[in-house]
Amino acid sequence: MPSRTPEEELNAYVATLPVFLRKYLLGEAWDETDTREYASSDPSWMSPSIKERFHELLKKMPVKRKEVERKTLQRSRQLWAIAPADLGRPRKDQKASDARRLKDAGKSYAQIARILGGTPDSIRKLIKSRQHLPPGDKSH
Repeated sequence: MPSRTPEEELNAYVATLPVFLRKYLLGEAWDETDTREYASSDPSWMSPSIKERFHELLKKMPVKRKEVERKTLQRSRQLWAIAPADLGRPRKDQKASDARRLKDAGKSYAQIARILGGTPDSIRKLIKSRQHLPPGDKSH
């Protein structure tokens, strides 16, 4: 019996896996069918031994490994692009607007801090951070 090439070994291995898992490991795009299949699948399909065996076979093929890594990276970037608003701290635009309105009404930073919460210094900095300078003015 002739020995199989690394590519034949990899193809034979991934052929035994569900389609969604094969696509996941190879960095291929999913469709709605794959998502439904994943949601209804047995969690044991994602066992570490499956990924370890896949990467073990992939190590024998450097070109294919680079291609899979590139696809996986692209896919993860696409997933991050879906919800960029979820990253980082929430903006304080509304609080800054309220603070500016109260300051314009003659309230002190201490009074605004008591109303909105925070310290007088944090309120002062919040208002200052939202001031728009005229074009060319770099005195900020």
